[in-house]
Amino acid sequence: MKRLGGAVALALVVAGCGDSGLTEGAEGGDVTVTNHPALLYSPPWIAAQDQKLFAKNGLEVKQIVGSEGGGTTVRNVVSGGLPIGEVATTAAVSAFMAGADIRIVGGGVASSRDTFWVTRPDEPLDSIEDLKGKTVGYTSPGSVTQGLLALSLERSGVGLDNVETRTMGGLTEGLTALKTGDIDAAAILEPVFSEQAEEEWKIVFKASDYVPEFLSTVIISGPGVLEEDRSLVQKTIQARADGIEFLKRDPDAVAEAWAKEAEIEPESARKALDLVDPAEHWVVGLDSPEALQTVEEEMRLIDLLPGGQRIDWDELVVQDFIPPDQRIQLPGG
Repeated sequence: MKRLGGAVALALVVAGCGDSGLTEGAEGGDVTVTNHPALLYSPPWIAAQDQKLFAKNGLEVKQIVGSEGGGTTVRNVVSGGLPIGEVATTAAVSAFMAGADIRIVGGGVASSRDTFWVTRPDEPLDSIEDLKGKTVGYTSPGSVTQGLLALSLERSGVGLDNVETRTMGGLTEGLTALKTGDIDAAAILEPVFSEQAEEEWKIVFKASDYVPEFLSTVIISGPGVLEEDRSLVQKTIQARADGIEFLKRDPDAVAEAWAKEAEIEPESARKALDLVDPAEHWVVGLDSPEALQTVEEEMRLIDLLPGGQRIDWDELVVQDFIPPDQRIQLPGG
């Protein structure tokens, strides 16, 4: 397979990617989750931890390690001694194509319902079409917000070239720049939107209106894990799947545990869970071939998949740990 080169992709891979990736002295060890515990990637993992579902599946998970997202989470798996992580799909693909010894072994979040672009309440921006000629922020290069912004602008007909998009470094930085008038619209995710006073921001557009099929995160295994401990992968995916099922049955309990972990109001956590619909937001498999094709479309728009290169999903994805009825036909397969 022809691997992706360039500074952006290579920055995701650090020295030592041949490390075993296994946490010494413990069955399972820790897992790493992008932006844990602040965003909506975390609730199934928190449910698994709070309800002792890891132990039920024969695992000892001492902690869920958070990260700033993107390449940071991938590095936790590639060289940080953490065998399994939930990472941005684009970060996983870019790292793999740059040579990292990782594999996608499951799905994470398959919805964009938690992502909006907002402006100041007094601004005359009421739709994505109003963003033509404006400056719009996203969090960081290669991020979920950059990809969703690019896809939304293209699919809406506004066009990526008709808007100045700017990396802000994070959600807080983007909202601060919005307050000071440095940009016209900024990305915001749940539960940040619910936690802050809604009257503080006005929604310009919701990403889900333009990108309903979006596999924003996936579960990856690190170097050597599939060769050394396949049961670890199976048990971890099952524990998270059990967490998803518990979340569907008792969202109030999960909201309470998540609010405590993330240090937010329980009402904000519950509102965020209601908004995304637990029955559809989190997945065990990879959702659909269309979701993976959207990943390719997204990566081309933000210059992470240049030229005629394609993603070799057959080499990158291992569906052995996904229930048979949730496996999909991989694009190009």
